[in-house]
Amino acid sequence: FSIAGNTIMLHLAADMSPVGMGIAPFTPVSLFGYEVPNDGLYPAAEDAVIYYAPCVYSYVGGDITVGMLASKLEDIQGNCVYIDIGTNGEIALKANGRYYCCATAAGPAFEGAEIAKGMAAVPGAISHVKWSGKDLELTILGDNVPPQGLCGSGLMDALAVLIETGAVDETGRLVDASELPGHPVAKYLGKREGLNVFWLSEENDVYMIPGDVRKLQLAKSAIAAGIQTLLRVAGITEEDVTDFIIAGGFGSFLDKTSAAKIGLFPKRFLPFARSLGNMAGEGAVLTLCSEEARRSIQNIMDNFEVVELSTSPIFNEQFVEQMMFDTES
Repeated sequence: FSIAGNTIMLHLAADMSPVGMGIAPFTPVSLFGYEVPNDGLYPAAEDAVIYYAPCVYSYVGGDITVGMLASKLEDIQGNCVYIDIGTNGEIALKANGRYYCCATAAGPAFEGAEIAKGMAAVPGAISHVKWSGKDLELTILGDNVPPQGLCGSGLMDALAVLIETGAVDETGRLVDASELPGHPVAKYLGKREGLNVFWLSEENDVYMIPGDVRKLQLAKSAIAAGIQTLLRVAGITEEDVTDFIIAGGFGSFLDKTSAAKIGLFPKRFLPFARSLGNMAGEGAVLTLCSEEARRSIQNIMDNFEVVELSTSPIFNEQFVEQMMFDTES
């Protein structure tokens, strides 16, 4: 039986206390990477042997290490950036024969949480938004279901449309309709309870408010700054990266062009960006079935360098810089 998850999840599965990771110095009881006889874990068989995927540190867990294994990072010859986006954004960089990793507190905005009309990716959620040049084109989950809100991928697309049309300026301000006279997007801009809003469906009361833009802006800045920090620590630049992998469930659904447009990652990465889906699940299967896979993951672990962003002046500088939107392209 093989288990891959973040460090806290593995502690809970192994009946260890995760409390130490909630207070400084954020120390886990174990970083795992071993197998033990089953001690009552359901649904594993009573006589099963359980393998816990190795974690790097408190905020980069076994889901990332086995995901990197399944993505075949060991076989990639050039410099590669690997990200898994969620409430925490885990980022790894393969460069110069080493692996550099960090975790950023992106917040729950990309999962639709704490957003005025945010919701999970269930029927009624707007999952994609496109701008035709004259009108919005919405993709709604479910059959013949009216829009009820936006899930993470829809939020990212909507923000990209706002940037593309000039409805959001470089600082993240949602403009008033009067500032875009004659522009077709102006008909989607209005007021609600005194706030400027971007109507996705006025009929169904689905909209974005300035606070939503700000939360998405903070989330994208955290991810983008994490990428730039790892590049600087490794002594390379964006131009030296030849492969970019987006893992995780959310990564499967996001529009990569929209993600680049809002500045989640450098636009230069777009031509070689790949969304690979649930690499943690695939990696867990590999480590269950293959001793060679476990040796490969140990090789990755032996060459890991953790970059602590909370004390990094590079990250602090980049976080501020990455807050700005590129409205010129």
